[in-house]
Amino acid sequence: MTETPSLAHYILLDSNALVSERLLLSALGSAMLHSAAKHTVTILLPEIVERETTVVLLRLANEAAEDMHKAADLISQLANHPQAIIVPSQEAIAQALSERWNAISGIVERVPFTFEQARFALDRILAKLPPCGPNNEQFRDCCIWDVALSKASEAPVHLITSDKAFYRGGTHLNGMATNLQHDMAGGAHPITLHPTISDYLRSIGDEDKGLDEGKVAELIEEQLSPEAEAIANNGGRSGSLSVEFETITLTGFSTPKPSAIAVSFDAKYKVTATDEGAETTRDTRFSMRVVGNCSYDPSIQKVSDIVILEWSKNLFTEGGGSASTYSPSARMRRMFTEGNFRILKSGF
Repeated sequence: MTETPSLAHYILLDSNALVSERLLLSALGSAMLHSAAKHTVTILLPEIVERETTVVLLRLANEAAEDMHKAADLISQLANHPQAIIVPSQEAIAQALSERWNAISGIVERVPFTFEQARFALDRILAKLPPCGPNNEQFRDCCIWDVALSKASEAPVHLITSDKAFYRGGTHLNGMATNLQHDMAGGAHPITLHPTISDYLRSIGDEDKGLDEGKVAELIEEQLSPEAEAIANNGGRSGSLSVEFETITLTGFSTPKPSAIAVSFDAKYKVTATDEGAETTRDTRFSMRVVGNCSYDPSIQKVSDIVILEWSKNLFTEGGGSASTYSPSARMRRMFTEGNFRILKSGF
């Protein structure tokens, strides 16, 4: 009789991670599923996370369709000709999401929402303990933490969340919030926090060591350049703009397809914005960081599916100080192309 391999650990993703990686349909999501199967890992799916993820993705898909409708209106007016855009109906999108949940069910353990989770969350909210805080009632995060504590009695848990409420001082680099460390002290197995799937895969040593970093860096720099310029100019500057690529850090992760390597990147730029007035010319200098992931096909040396997860800009002031700005929360947009289409008509 063949023995069932013992469980290595659990992975617990919050809804933000599932949304940003398109229900693990992205290259990085595929890399994580590949790693989970290889290492005998189970993905925990709390009911509260599944429901929130589904609702958010349905809303984003509908917003994406509305944006396309508005774009079609503009094209219709400029071209003086009616336009029609084919997109799936909300029912078709909901069906596709349901099928995706079922497709990954073999490696997923669903965790029902319980009264105990709700009571645990309420106690946290009233005590204002992380992942809650003053004027910051994180009910869903509290339920996720309760699931993590419960399942840590069976095996180690890797919790993937970028939510700063879980981290000491609200900073990922500081590690887990102190009271959360106390929660798991004396438990049978540890709980480890990771801001992203990339961080988790790196922590277990699942990088693809054969990545041609020089070639991939060149391809990403080329494709990322227009996006980087758009981010640098998102304030709508009227003068000239110089966006100079400086460095990029890459990590590759294997997927089930030899022709698809998931790549996470961290690119840094030096930006100079020149405002030309009637009498004077003033330069504003700042550094910029763009973080994201993409897919790389080594057989044809092609990068595709670039997704920017976050960006930041650090302005250097004349007095020698600095000021920083950051990207808003990522909002992924997804469109399905099969079955139950609806047509958004635009024209006269």
